[in-house]
Amino acid sequence: MKPKMPFYEQLTHEEKQLFDSNLQLQHYARGQMIHRHDGNCLGMFCVDTGRIGVSMLSDEGRQVTLIRLEEGDFCVLAAACVIRQITFEVSVEAETDTDVWMLPAQVTSALMKSNAQFENFVLRTAMTHFSDVMWTMQQILFLGYDRRLASFLTEECARTGGTVLTLTQEQIAKYTGTVREVVTRMLKRFAAEGYVRLGRGTVTVLNKNALRQLV
Repeated sequence: MKPKMPFYEQLTHEEKQLFDSNLQLQHYARGQMIHRHDGNCLGMFCVDTGRIGVSMLSDEGRQVTLIRLEEGDFCVLAAACVIRQITFEVSVEAETDTDVWMLPAQVTSALMKSNAQFENFVLRTAMTHFSDVMWTMQQILFLGYDRRLASFLTEECARTGGTVLTLTQEQIAKYTGTVREVVTRMLKRFAAEGYVRLGRGTVTVLNKNALRQLV
């Protein structure tokens, strides 16, 4: 079933036909790249099921996750050829088995030119992305890593509804904008303080209140 599109009723009959005939449901396995930073312009898409991560690659080869999107979320950051305000290239990866509704770049561009409500929706979505990216960069630039990691772990507990987080240290490094060695040192410190327990590919949060106090 196609997702509810906030702009759909504002499209003309012809625009709806163009939209419906080009919208496609695509499946991506966990870990599969949906879009590479040096790849073709993707257009707009909406997450149907699963979760994706949008990241940038530094000159040193370090990958930093900018935002994470889940069911019902729209993404336009891989549409730099359509939205001139997007001046940086991103990679998009399926963090879980994921289905997305994909609208090709040329159709996204055509609808933006013909329909002001659709264009406003795309630009508002882009502005939301920019706000989220700025928050991520603020965390990386101005928070000490102990506070950043504590914030990430408590947010993951809230997101998953549990305290056993299935995450590798490599994944945590990508999500928190650092290298694995830094994650390893800080997790060992948290474990020594009794905040977490480390397992193979898991982090169990034992004391959420202590982590919140760090933040």
